[in-house]
Amino acid sequence: MKTNYLRNKLALVVSLSIVILFGVIAYASGIALPTDPDLVCTGGAIGGTFHNVVVPAGSSCLLDGARVTGDVTVQAGGSLVVFTITGTTTIAVYIKGDR
Repeated sequence: MKTNYLRNKLALVVSLSIVILFGVIAYASGIALPTDPDLVCTGGAIGGTFHNVVVPAGSSCLLDGARVTGDVTVQAGGSLVVFTITGTTTIAVYIKGDR
């Protein structure tokens, strides 16, 4: 009886450790996590972590010290400026633009 209890506890600890390890690896590698919100940027974002960023047609967006775990899409007539004044700005996937 006690052996089964200890075996079950060990299995639980190992399972939780694996889940935590995969979460840490995903976060450190820049893989988009479900908790990262999307941003429709019509002005600017200083700091913060976002999954995807969209700059609507005719809008301007300034990213400074932001972390984008997905991609940035700039629609026709929009503009994107990336700064690193307040910290490193990273875009994990790619920047797409429409004419």
